Amino acid sequence: MATAESNDPALDADLNSLLLATLGQTTRRALAVVRPDLVDGRLVDGTIVWLSDKARRMDPRAVPGATLRKVYGEALAHQDTSRAADLALREEGTPVVWGPFPVDFSSGRIYLEVSVTWINGLLFVEYIDRTAELAERQAADRADHNFHDLLEGLDAGVVLLRPSLTEDGRVFDAEIVWSNRASRELWTNQEGLAPGTRVASVYYDLNDWLDAANSAWNGNPVARVLNADPEVAVWSAATETLRRVGDMLVELTIDRSDDKALLDRLDDLDHRFRALVDDLPLTVLVGTFDSDTLDFVSPNAVDLTGLPLVALQRRSSWTALIHPDDRHIHQAFVIATLDGGTHETNLRLIRADGTPLIITLRGARRRTPDGPEGFVLLVSDFTEQQRMIDRIAAGERLETL
Repeated sequence: MATAESNDPALDADLNSLLLATLGQTTRRALAVVRPDLVDGRLVDGTIVWLSDKARRMDPRAVPGATLRKVYGEALAHQDTSRAADLALREEGTPVVWGPFPVDFSSGRIYLEVSVTWINGLLFVEYIDRTAELAERQAADRADHNFHDLLEGLDAGVVLLRPSLTEDGRVFDAEIVWSNRASRELWTNQEGLAPGTRVASVYYDLNDWLDAANSAWNGNPVARVLNADPEVAVWSAATETLRRVGDMLVELTIDRSDDKALLDRLDDLDHRFRALVDDLPLTVLVGTFDSDTLDFVSPNAVDLTGLPLVALQRRSSWTALIHPDDRHIHQAFVIATLDGGTHETNLRLIRADGTPLIITLRGARRRTPDGPEGFVLLVSDFTEQQRMIDRIAAGERLETL
């Protein structure tokens, strides 16, 4: 370490000891020691009594023995270092950090941060180059800005929250840190997602949200379906996902109103379809050739067969009802239907109570959306018609005789 260079011989040993004790190793730090000239407790000038090698290289004009005004000119009082020194002079031994601020050297502009401490009538000044850190921070800020722009363009609502925790680590509230445009537009009170807002003051389903938040905070992301009153939300249904990211919670909300409207419409159409099928004098079966489980069986199949509806959901239950002597007819009908076109046949069926029936089968092949070949089968009771046909045929034979 370099020793102090002073114009005051009385400073010699005491100053050197003070520097050694206070500064320690200074070869890698830009340090300066200044004896200030004060007027009413404010710095008006000063004498440089010591500089580290790194400080000398930063500004060759600054040398031990030089006055501050000689180095920095008459604008000394308006410099950032002077302002930091004025604050440090208010309380001895307390460092004052100032900056970073731009400084132009012959080698280019850098951004310096200064730490100034007043000890035993001397100002100890450390210069820290923050240029690289500032550039990294600005790049990160630009990345955050671009990322926020990306999130702003999403149709899904995104909210970043800082949770409030109890002593045992449970979430009992949260503060909204940031939200995108879509998240604000999901609610009738758009100001309810302003940064700094507490969840407890605006969330309509607070208890359910806290349960989900605690699960997410413990590493188990939660997805839930939301239904909201029109007074608090502009949607009729939504899905929300809560996930922990670092020391934050991220809430993703997607409006599912259109999906719910579609499901309601399909449910209504399904209800109408089933009501229509129930009124038909036919039993409708829908299924695939490669599965024993039927996709749909109209409820009137119970009256036709005498079996419970749950049993009739299986193709094998229907096959078991066919008269043994007519099963080859049924097999030929299945093969013909699989080949395509619409086919019709009559065969005998034995009800669960033993009553014999004659049924008519009308079948057509269909292609399901996911690939397997399927069929639609219409079953009608032909017993009475067959009896009438038989009586007419018998009457015609008698008339011929």
